[in-house]
Amino acid sequence: MKYILSIAAILILVGAGCTSAPAVVPSAESPTTPPPTQTEEQPVTNTPDVVPTTSPATNPTTKPVVTTPVVTPPPVATPSPTPTVKSYTMAEVAAANTESNCLTVINGTVYNLTAFVNKHPGGDRNILRICGKDGTSAFNGQHGGESKPENILATFSVGVLAQ
Repeated sequence: MKYILSIAAILILVGAGCTSAPAVVPSAESPTTPPPTQTEEQPVTNTPDVVPTTSPATNPTTKPVVTTPVVTPPPVATPSPTPTVKSYTMAEVAAANTESNCLTVINGTVYNLTAFVNKHPGGDRNILRICGKDGTSAFNGQHGGESKPENILATFSVGVLAQ
């Protein structure tokens, strides 16, 4: 059995706040069918303004909201100051010729060997001989090409010889 509710009757009842079921009008398709009695079940009709709601967490068709992350540009690197290498004249090196102030030049680099004078495995006199002088030939003659003495010497570098 098909029953059509009059839209006007529904609107009137909804507008009047009526909560009871409206009278059912038989459709034109079944003109001889009598209206249902109170004991028969009435078909449920959803009105357009009644929308079933579900929570987003229980609705499998709900799509997650995708947000675009905010991209913060990397900080602009400020160039670090170029370390300035101290330049020594040969006169400055010559003035540092004692055990308590020992500069020497080896292959154009100036070294402060004051802290190494008493630690040199070959004795302090080998270092004291090159204090205040260009010690390139003495160093290369004794240690030329050996990595260990060159690595130790590099730790005492303080600058370059001015041209």
